[in-house]
Parts: sequence; C-alpha cells; structure tokens
Amino acid sequence: MKHLGNHPVLENPVSVKLVMEDFCNTVVVAGNYLLGDMVRFLQDNDYIPPETRWLIVDFVGTLNDRLSIPLHDERMRRSIHDVMQDICSNMPEGAYYPVISFR
Repeated sequence: MKHLGNHPVLENPVSVKLVMEDFCNTVVVAGNYLLGDMVRFLQDNDYIPPETRWLIVDFVGTLNDRLSIPLHDERMRRSIHDVMQDICSNMPEGAYYPVISFR
C-alpha cells in the first residue's frame, strides 16, 4: 500500500490491525489523527469503497463479539488513540486484540 509506508516520527503511535479487501496487516498510525480522517484517507485512496458506512471491530479470541460503529458516529471525531484505547479497555473477556474492517 503505497501511502501506508514507514514514517520516521509518529506522534502518539497506535498500532491498528486493519482488514480490507486484499490487505490484512497491522499498521502503525499517528494516534493524534481523528478516526474519521483515517477512514476518509482510506476512501480517498481507494483502499475502501466510498459507499462504506460502518467501521467493524471484531475481537480475536472471542466468538460473535463485534462492535459496529457507523461512520457518522461521534467517535469518528475523536483521535485514533482515544478510540482505540476505549475499544481495548472494553474488550470482551477472553479477547486478545481488536481487528478493524469496513462495510
């Protein structure tokens, strides 16, 4: 993915496990960016379709535990760091880490 390469300095780095059509990897992003900005970047660069309406969080290590966040949700206006911290703090029992995908 040409726009998701290594960067020498990241403010407030956050690792995010992303799953898209032909991509499944952990990406380290600057946590000070808004979650909505990351989604728009992925849409603008054709990583996810423009008609995407949901950010889906699945939890590795659990069955049927899923968090669905509409892209118009207030969390899209919060920093990636804060949203990921909230998600990780509220993971279901037995979950190892969250995996982000889009619908």
